[in-house]
Amino acid sequence: MKGDPVPPQDFVARHCRFNDIVWLNGVASGVTEAAFRPRPDEDDGLSVNWVDFFQGANRPHKLACIRSITKLQVKDSHRIALLQVQDLAQATSPVKLVVLQDPDENLPPQFNAAHALIRPVADLQDLATRQKLAARVKPSDLHPYK
Repeated sequence: MKGDPVPPQDFVARHCRFNDIVWLNGVASGVTEAAFRPRPDEDDGLSVNWVDFFQGANRPHKLACIRSITKLQVKDSHRIALLQVQDLAQATSPVKLVVLQDPDENLPPQFNAAHALIRPVADLQDLATRQKLAARVKPSDLHPYK
């Protein structure tokens, strides 16, 4: 329900563009702090998708679900970065980031019931906080869109 916290053991997905990714020999190996920098239209929180909203499925199926609800223009060089909610909170302590459910209540196909927000956005303006988040994203956490 809108405003409820996403459970700490669950994962969220963040869309990462080419410049948000650390590339080593053409392979995505991590993300830069820019992956967690709020975009100008993200004044109410950093937009992510709640991966475990898609219940009862394995990781490849959940990633397919995330791909299906992504409305951004995706390129081959973009990646889906996964981060566990409790890991996000631990990485940024003592900053108290939270992930709240923020489902889009429009009708399909614009509907995204898995949408969530990392808040407070003001704390994400801090470079050190974003660097801590980026350091938690490993190569195995990055997935192509195609």
